[in-house]
Amino acid sequence: RVIGYWGDLDSWGLLLLATARRHCPALTALLMDAATLAAHPDQRVAEPVSAGLLPPDGLTAAEQQLYCQLQDSALGRLEQEFLAADWVAARLRAWRCI
Repeated sequence: RVIGYWGDLDSWGLLLLATARRHCPALTALLMDAATLAAHPDQRVAEPVSAGLLPPDGLTAAEQQLYCQLQDSALGRLEQEFLAADWVAARLRAWRCI
């Protein structure tokens, strides 16, 4: 069974992803990556309160790097509802075909 997880691109979203992976280690993160962050520079906002300075256990190496990148940025939050619809549709279609 293939299960995807899609949350906000911020420290809290990545913390929730790590927590979900403890229950389902094969979980696939959707739209929670550096490419999605880079494709939406004008939609990023400040994260007023962080989930913590260090990435939580349960993230991949790339996700840990993304967590740190978000922590180091003044605009370290990208909410899922502000992603471009065509970006979302293309990524979900690609994931569905895995």
